[in-house]
Amino acid sequence: MPGHPPLTFRLHVRLLRTRLRIWRRVEVPCDLTLDELAVVLDVAMGWSGRAGREFSLGTSCRDPYRQRILPAQVLDAWRREERGAEGADGPFDDLVDEPWSAGVVRVRDVLLVPGDRLHYRYGVGWQHLVRLEKVVDGAGRARVLAGRRACPPEYLATVWSYEPLVGLARALADRAAGTGAGGPPGPRSQDAAGRRASGALADDAAGGLAGSGDAAGRGYTAGTGRPAGTGGPAGGAVSDERELAVHYPGLSPAEVLELMETFDVARTDAVLEAVLR
Repeated sequence: MPGHPPLTFRLHVRLLRTRLRIWRRVEVPCDLTLDELAVVLDVAMGWSGRAGREFSLGTSCRDPYRQRILPAQVLDAWRREERGAEGADGPFDDLVDEPWSAGVVRVRDVLLVPGDRLHYRYGVGWQHLVRLEKVVDGAGRARVLAGRRACPPEYLATVWSYEPLVGLARALADRAAGTGAGGPPGPRSQDAAGRRASGALADDAAGGLAGSGDAAGRGYTAGTGRPAGTGGPAGGAVSDERELAVHYPGLSPAEVLELMETFDVARTDAVLEAVLR
């Protein structure tokens, strides 16, 4: 593009509000729009891309003074709500900072030098911090370079529902290993990791959840990894295994734990390349 040399931005993306280290490192052309960047982030993290998105500039995703950057369709809806269906100016329009359009704003417009930050919210509660790590001469395709841990099941909505699930999987896997009943993770866990990279595993789990009542909204006893309302040790093992199977059907606790702690960089990058073609 005239006036703008081709550059590649190396970005570090971290899931916020969790003690788990869930992060990705990606490279993107600096002239990607934020709508296009959202696709890259969703694939890299493992989100399906079906939920709402919002970028923002500020101290956090909840900063009341943040500059919001919305997808074009969402921005149109915002304008209709703020100004009425006819688009007429209201008496307080001058006091409202209008969001920017993610279809117009480009990565280079909001991330200028290494260390600059951008917030990204996916869905209701999945909040990310996007930080510019390095600027590289030349432009190539967007790619996934590194990462740690799989993303949580999307339908859980927040990390507060996911962290106890990780503790539950770890406790069950340790219990099975201690009794010799578990054994090493099998090839199903590798297949599951690949399906998670393409966003399919969340759909599988959601399908299993549909017939299981209110499992998604069930709380957990803090610090134990045990679903609230389950009994003590005598009946807890069976209840815990059923709870885990609701979210990860067909996998043993050891396979679930491996899936949670594994991120397949090569396979995720291949999915991204296919999506961007």
